[in-house]
Amino acid sequence: MKTAIVIGHYPKKQGAFSEYFGMSEFTFWSNLVAVSGLAKDYEIFTHEILSGYPARQRAMGAKTKDYDLVIELHFNASNGIGNGVEAVYNTKNERMKKLAVKFMESICENTGIKKRYPLGRDIMDSNQRGTGFLRYTKGDSIILEPFFGDNKSDCLKFEKLGAKGFKTIIDELVDYYCSWI
Repeated sequence: MKTAIVIGHYPKKQGAFSEYFGMSEFTFWSNLVAVSGLAKDYEIFTHEILSGYPARQRAMGAKTKDYDLVIELHFNASNGIGNGVEAVYNTKNERMKKLAVKFMESICENTGIKKRYPLGRDIMDSNQRGTGFLRYTKGDSIILEPFFGDNKSDCLKFEKLGAKGFKTIIDELVDYYCSWI
């Protein structure tokens, strides 16, 4: 069973910025992957610097076509008030719905960060964010957003979990996935 982890965004457009952590999504996840040990157990990918979102997503789909499970890492941001963990998956994929619920429950149990949506956030409309990644990835794919980077409470809770704690959650998630595929 092969699992790939994709760092959301890319150097030119790094995603949301967390004042608390003092960095963008791309930098945050690049750093966490480097110190957590995730790169020892999983293949790590970053998006190519291509013009246009669809081109980047198609390129990532091609790079990860031989993987059974592809996880993309992000954090949310809104107005400092939004909070909670989300997992985004394709509506038609019941396996990813189960994985979304498992991930959110694990984040809740280990950090106290609340779930934003009880069953994760399913993507049905091709105009919703994240649909390109989910549509162009050949294997099972899911977007994980464990906290809001502009919510101090969420950031404190995730920081307490730490990089190693997050890796443990990913390892358990992959084991859970393997138990029923």
